[in-house]
Amino acid sequence: MFVSRGFGERIEVSGSSDIEAMRFDQNGLHIYIAQERDHQDIISGLIVEFADARKFRCLDESDIADYLVSPEFIHGYNVLEVLAGGWSAESHSLLGYGCGLREWLVVTGNLCISVISGEEPLIRQLRWSLDKGPQA
Repeated sequence: MFVSRGFGERIEVSGSSDIEAMRFDQNGLHIYIAQERDHQDIISGLIVEFADARKFRCLDESDIADYLVSPEFIHGYNVLEVLAGGWSAESHSLLGYGCGLREWLVVTGNLCISVISGEEPLIRQLRWSLDKGPQA
């Protein structure tokens, strides 16, 4: 059973939204979400920053489907905290121990990223031009 809670602002997650870029460095994991593109090629989106990301994975269609078909899946958020039934539970089941960290799911219309982190993420709105790409 998958159990989660929405995190951040409740919005309509567009089917055309996508992960524009990711950066993982000494300052953590930074995920750039493109939500809308205007007629001047300006992208409106979000940056989701995990200062204490320990591991992450991109979910393919079958992994995403496992989440989306769950009756407990909460729609309307780009970030969910996974409370039960996610990657952490899978690791616990396979390895026999829990990691003691929190699991987060960054959701877009085209790609999802599962993140294991010790802290809540910071979510900020961001705009960038299509030709220059996102900059924090």
